[in-house]
Amino acid sequence: MNAPLNLVIAGCGLLGGSFGLALRGRPDLRRILWARSPAAREWALRSGAADDVCERPEDAFSQADLTIMALPIPVICDFMRRYASVWRKGSVVSDMGSVKGVICRTAEAALIPKGVVFIGGHPMAGTEKSGFRNAFPSLFRGADVFLCPGSNADMRAVDELSSLWMSLHTHVIVID
Repeated sequence: MNAPLNLVIAGCGLLGGSFGLALRGRPDLRRILWARSPAAREWALRSGAADDVCERPEDAFSQADLTIMALPIPVICDFMRRYASVWRKGSVVSDMGSVKGVICRTAEAALIPKGVVFIGGHPMAGTEKSGFRNAFPSLFRGADVFLCPGSNADMRAVDELSSLWMSLHTHVIVID
């Protein structure tokens, strides 16, 4: 049996928490969650939204085969610039941000030169509520998920990320 994929979820609000809950029980994944809030990290372990948690982003990112950034757009961009050298060459970074232009430009400048594969993402999901206490595992069911491969994303990486999203019963649309 292959070792599980180290999936890092950065951010534990409604989207990140729901993503972790939706992937609960998958032996092919080791869900590692980073959240700024100790209460969110504790909730993630207690609820089953994560298998492990990290206090520091760099501790999580250095383990990642795939990172999903479920953070506000300015924080996504800041983290890509600040931690670009922490991700391993060939690891994949994606996001859940709504606006793709600034995120994709930041990834092209910060991640791709380091050999980190970038595939922008935007799940069309949410509620009027926010925060990990409102997370639920079926949030993404039936949602459209847009993926925007960076200039170094190969079809294997795009297919693997698409498959992960489709396992949550989403519809994946790949766009430029």
